[in-house]
Amino acid sequence: MKPVPLYFIAGFLGAGKTTVLNSLLESLDGRRAGLIINEFGSVGIDASRVQDASGEVFELNNGQIFCACLAAPLASSLIQLAEKGPDLILAECSGLSKPSTLRDMVEGVRKTSAGRIELAGLISIVDGPRYPILSRTVQAVREQVAYASALVLNKTDLMTSEQIAFTESLLRELSPYIPVLPAAGGKISLADIEQAVSAGSEI
Repeated sequence: MKPVPLYFIAGFLGAGKTTVLNSLLESLDGRRAGLIINEFGSVGIDASRVQDASGEVFELNNGQIFCACLAAPLASSLIQLAEKGPDLILAECSGLSKPSTLRDMVEGVRKTSAGRIELAGLISIVDGPRYPILSRTVQAVREQVAYASALVLNKTDLMTSEQIAFTESLLRELSPYIPVLPAAGGKISLADIEQAVSAGSEI
């Protein structure tokens, strides 16, 4: 059986993760997606705002998704989703997520699930107008860029061409060859993401 590809969607508070996630769901083209929504607080708020993807939604609360405290619940949720036969799984991370442990955690899930799940990539949503300041003050923002497979530079409709070029140069300082996809208002398709991740893996 072909393993289910797993995409993590990261991004700092206000970057537009849920908007991007909705855009990805709108572009499934008949595929089914399982969803995991991670909220740092005790009560999740995003799951009710995510459009129906003809799949199932799991919420992970009380911690950021890459913390050891959520390793067991994450593995359990992923395995339950994989058993329902989705074409892919999208996991929206909390804004404070720090993905330095990403690959170790996913490798553990892969073994636990007997190879039914594979990491397709970490997609980080970058708040274009705010990134120059956030990258200097918030470690989680830098990690989300450094460990990403592809970046969505969001809110480019609120930026000048000079600001876009400057922000891209800052992103390249952390990850020189990473694919950067510009997006206005969080509009991006799953096909764009898949193509970017594939191109990035070939570098």
